Amino acid sequence: MTVALRTELLDVQGIGSVATHGLEKVRFVSPVPVGSRIRMGAIVAEVSKVKGGWQLTVDETI
Repeated sequence: MTVALRTELLDVQGIGSVATHGLEKVRFVSPVPVGSRIRMGAIVAEVSKVKGGWQLTVDETI
């Protein structure tokens, strides 16, 4: 679900492909009832050069 919300928040241009590598420090504090509306806030915490491209670390709160 975070990938779909992230595409609405972040507009990365001039790239050939995007890969989501995984999640760190995930906490589920309560279930979300079916049919609920949710929203997500995101902050780009770090951008670093890696072999063949760039890596973004994004802090997300839903």
